[in-house]
Amino acid sequence: MTLSVQHVARVYGDHTMFEDVGFEVAPLERLALIGENGSGKSTLLRVLAGLDAPDAGSVQAAGSVALLTQFPEGLDGSLLDAVTPPALHRAQAAFEEAAARLETSEGLEAFAAAEETYRLAGGYDFEARAAGVLAGLRLEAG
Repeated sequence: MTLSVQHVARVYGDHTMFEDVGFEVAPLERLALIGENGSGKSTLLRVLAGLDAPDAGSVQAAGSVALLTQFPEGLDGSLLDAVTPPALHRAQAAFEEAAARLETSEGLEAFAAAEETYRLAGGYDFEARAAGVLAGLRLEAG
């Protein structure tokens, strides 16, 4: 993935969070974003991920950019819950709902479809894989 940022600025009211930001990140390169609280780090990350539009400049990504926020909205659970993809959360809910309706032939078909979606979303092994990654980062999944 290549990320190109050129002359990006973000303004809130009369406060300029940052201006004329520019850099490129080539495939396999890493970068760190360091600054004081309130200096615009999260705002810049939201712009890079396409969640907010820059007030000036451009951001171009060859590939996808994702943002895992420090405090995900609507999640009061564990860190594992926070890193679980929304599609997997939805697949698991549909799978559990279909399992509760298994008594009819329509229920069996719905269960089979929901189970397939859950399986393809990585539902059976996601928790173990994610816990392994989190442990490698010295973070507790629970």
